[in-house]
Amino acid sequence: TSNNGNLVVSCTVDSVKYNGINAVTAQIRHCIATNNSSASDSLIRGDADSIWYCIAYPRGFDYALTGTPGPGNVVENPYYRAPVTGEYSLRVDSYGSRLNNASGKKIGAYLVSCMYDTLVRSSTIATNETIDVLGDARVKNGRSLTVEKNSTLVFAATDNQSSGSDASRVELRVIGGGTLTIGSGGSPSELAVLKGAGSSTAEGTWYGVYGASSHISMEYFECRNAVYGVQLSGTSGYANTIEQGVFSYNSNTDIKINSAGYGLNLTVEANSITVGGGTGIDVNGTVLAPLTVESNTMTCSSSTTYGILVTTGDADFDLVGNTVTGATLGEGIVPLMPGFVRGNTTTNCKWGISISSIRNPTIG
Repeated sequence: TSNNGNLVVSCTVDSVKYNGINAVTAQIRHCIATNNSSASDSLIRGDADSIWYCIAYPRGFDYALTGTPGPGNVVENPYYRAPVTGEYSLRVDSYGSRLNNASGKKIGAYLVSCMYDTLVRSSTIATNETIDVLGDARVKNGRSLTVEKNSTLVFAATDNQSSGSDASRVELRVIGGGTLTIGSGGSPSELAVLKGAGSSTAEGTWYGVYGASSHISMEYFECRNAVYGVQLSGTSGYANTIEQGVFSYNSNTDIKINSAGYGLNLTVEANSITVGGGTGIDVNGTVLAPLTVESNTMTCSSSTTYGILVTTGDADFDLVGNTVTGATLGEGIVPLMPGFVRGNTTTNCKWGISISSIRNPTIG
């Protein structure tokens, strides 16, 4: 070849003085070079048409010989996992992910392994991948996160962002027009999993999924070890679904709809919830659009407060076909506002259906 047959491929170079890669007589493919100290030197230097799908940040490229630059080269942060400790795998939203560049191949020496901070581009966690969520991960500004079937998100015990609703716990925040799709392509035997790091039975090790003014579609998934499994707030104008989920070991509430606002359209259907010392489904605030809670199964314990609690204002809600068992010291279904409660089953609860409001629902 014109480059003497030399090839530099899939390398990661960080923290050098001059060029990270200087290979005028080679083809340079799928490499990352970052953080040189010499302000007068580029990070990747080579023949223009011989550099393909590389990341050089922040000092870019030096195309030593004239020609048309090769495809796919960018000057942008590669978003390493933790370069201070020598961990150079990538965030899910890095351009270096095989799913985020047109070559369909990873860039650099390491695969995607983690997620934290605000997504810089819409991203996908592919089937069978395991991703460590190291700090609050935010999906917003029209971007999307898709978590495919059989993939796993492992939420760290500490929050490297020290932000969000709980500065000490990691959360997945979908806000400001973001879109979250969990369990894409799944089935009852192919669940996407959201869990805390450490013991599978520990409660409250991460904060949970939080959605506000966003679109959330969750189906065929497992959510455990959180404070709040899924919490929606201020979701005006967006349709949201939580279906076919398996919830367990969440310390406060498994599904919480809080001051959701005007125009909410929410379906919570066919979820299996093992309720610990809290509430299975809690709806409160102002919800002025259809809310359907249907065919969910809640297995409670003596420490459960409520199976289903609805304290919304002026809600058009429909509780139909749900089953609540085992709240021996708590309340099965508590509908405190107008709506319809139809075809539900409560067994082995201190109170089955408990009503204590002048604005009673219709029980059928």
